[in-house]
Amino acid sequence: MSRKSGEPVSLILHSADASAGVVVPIFNQGSVTPRVLAENEYLVIHDVLIVAAAGGDAFVHFGTVADTTPDDAKTIARGTVAATGGLGRGSDFTATGLRAERVFAVSPAGVIDVHLTGSIHNTSDGKRPDWRESTV
Repeated sequence: MSRKSGEPVSLILHSADASAGVVVPIFNQGSVTPRVLAENEYLVIHDVLIVAAAGGDAFVHFGTVADTTPDDAKTIARGTVAATGGLGRGSDFTATGLRAERVFAVSPAGVIDVHLTGSIHNTSDGKRPDWRESTV
């Protein structure tokens, strides 16, 4: 597998009611405190795992607000699960959000678990981030 650029992050959610959509929090690796993207940062998602407890069309999407019918370009992953629930998995792909966009999860019957991995990128300062490897 190739090395991904950007600041590595995980987005992890367990929600008992995501029927109207709920924000998936972003965590720096090794942190238990959620973080918020700065105005000049954007997310790139590389891996997704969705577990929905009840049937219907469960999905995750980029946006500024939760949307039960997001544009196709905003959808990171979508899958229809059986009445007894199901799991969806995608890996080694790229889904890129716009600056400061968050990720939302939606599950028609409410219960959903989401785990995404990705990276945060900065669009404005042109400086080498402090988390990057040394060039020396």
